[in-house]
Amino acid sequence: PDMANGFRNALIQMAGPEYEFRTRILASQALQRHNFLDERFAHNLFEGYISFNSRLAGPYADILKYYSKQTKYVIGLAFWHNTFVRSRSISIESRNKLQNLMSRL
Repeated sequence: PDMANGFRNALIQMAGPEYEFRTRILASQALQRHNFLDERFAHNLFEGYISFNSRLAGPYADILKYYSKQTKYVIGLAFWHNTFVRSRSISIESRNKLQNLMSRL
């Protein structure tokens, strides 16, 4: 079933850094069940993946792997990864962690 825009936008926001990790995981899994991915959600996934919280980073890596197996998202993920890295001030360690993930996808 198709999600209403307001519901989808709320889930994207709840998947972001403003919320605690359990809420973020549940919101991301809901979006995954609907097979939805856009730039905002991808950026939230990248941000969560490089988080210090391994209980968030692990599930977010799994969700990114899920999307990377779908042809329609491969190019978008690569593009959104580049825009994420360019638009954020992140450490070399975090950049390397993301790059390692992207090379495995």
